Order: sequence, then C-alpha cells, then structure tokens
Amino acid sequence: MMIPQLSHANDDTLARADANGDTSARADANGGTSARADSNGDTSARTDANGDTSARADANGDTSVRTDANDDTSARADANDDISVRTDANDDTSARTDANDDTSARTDTNDDTSARADANGDTSARADAKDDTSARADPNDNTSARTDANVRTDANDDTSARPYIDTNDDTSAKTDANDDISVRTDANCDTSARTDANDDTSARADANGDTSARADANDDTSAKADANDDTSSRADANDDTSSRADANDDTSARTDANGDTSARTDANDDKT
Repeated sequence: MMIPQLSHANDDTLARADANGDTSARADANGGTSARADSNGDTSARTDANGDTSARADANGDTSVRTDANDDTSARADANDDISVRTDANDDTSARTDANDDTSARTDTNDDTSARADANGDTSARADAKDDTSARADPNDNTSARTDANVRTDANDDTSARPYIDTNDDTSAKTDANDDISVRTDANCDTSARTDANDDTSARADANGDTSARADANDDTSAKADANDDTSSRADANDDTSSRADANDDTSARTDANGDTSARTDANDDKT
C-alpha cells in the first residue's frame, strides 16, 4: 500500500499517490491534475472538469490565469503596472491596466477593439459594433477622434475628428482657424479638404475622384481638375505657377506679371 507523502509547507510540493501508484498533487474524478504550492511565489494550478488549466500566483506580480469552460484565457495581474487581460466567451480580448500610463482595452462581442486610457495623455479608443474606431484623448494636445458625425479641432491645434461616416465609409473632418487640416469626402469616397486663410491647403474632389485644391492669397497652390482627371492649377499674384489643362490631358500654364512662364497647348498636345 502506498503511503501519501506530505512535504514541508515552504516551497515543497504536496503529492498524493492514487490506488494505481501514480503521483498526483490531487487528482479529480476526471483524471485532471490539481497542484497547489506555498505562499512564496510558487505556481498554483487547478483544472476544471473540461481539462482547462486555472492558475493563480501570489501578490508579488506573478501571473494569474483562469480559463472558462470554453478554453478562453483570463489573466489578472497585480496593481504594479502588470497587464490584466480578460476574454469573453467569444475569444475577444479585454485588457485593463492601472492608472499609471498603461493601456486599457475592451472588446465587444464582435471583435472590435475598445481602449480607454487615463488622464495623462494616453489614447482612448472605442469601437462600435461595425468595426469603426472611435478615439478620445484628454484636452492636452492629444488626438481625439470620433467616427460619426463631424471632425473638429479645438483652439490648441489639436486634431479632433468627428467624421460623418455614411454608408459608403467616407470621412468628414473640420479643423479650426489655426493651421489645421479639414477634410470632407463626398458619397463616392473622394477626399475634399478645406483649410483656413493661413497658408493651409484646401482641396475639393469632384464626383469622379479627381482632386481639386484651392489656396489662399499667400503663395499657396490652387488646383482644379476637370472631369477627365486632368490637373488644373492657378496661382496668386505672388510668383506662383498657374496651369490649366484642356479636356485631352494637355498641360496649359500661365504665370503672373513677375516673369513666370506661361504655356498653353492645343488639343493635339503641341506646346505654345
């Protein structure tokens, strides 16, 4: 007859032998192995009836893992900058960390990533059920984005997107008057941008995906494209280049009164 052997309580393994002479820390009725260690940082593991491993560690930063009946891994760490992860029944990963600049993420049941950070300049993102990413940051020059309705920025040159996401996945952005970029797209996924009067680029696209840009009077480039994807640009009176293209993709350029080159081509691609 085998005699169960007990070990010392400090860092020793407690083992019991079953009737067949096999050693099990403690075997359950389903043949799963269950082991427990002491309180000095040794690993403690338990298996459920489905053969999933559940482990818990001590309070000194060791990893603690629990699995549910569906083989999803759930881990929790201590309060000292360790990563804590929880998964739901659909294998989506959810992580939360402490308040010291760690990343906190949550996912919904549709595999969309949602993250929130603390008030010290970390990125906070939320995703809806349709895989659109929405991020919000703090008011101290961090990026704030929202995927529905309209993108705006504050007076501190921060980019805040509140894009109107229509059924065609187009992005709409607006910025303030302090040199921020504003972009609008039409229903055909074309990019349209407008900027302020301080040397920013403003672009508009037509319904055929051509880019049209207009600049202010301070030496910015202004371009308009026709319906045939030809580039037409006009410059201001301060030594900028102005060009126009006809419907046949020929380049036509005109310059201002300060000695810039002006060129026009006819419909046969000849230069004049």
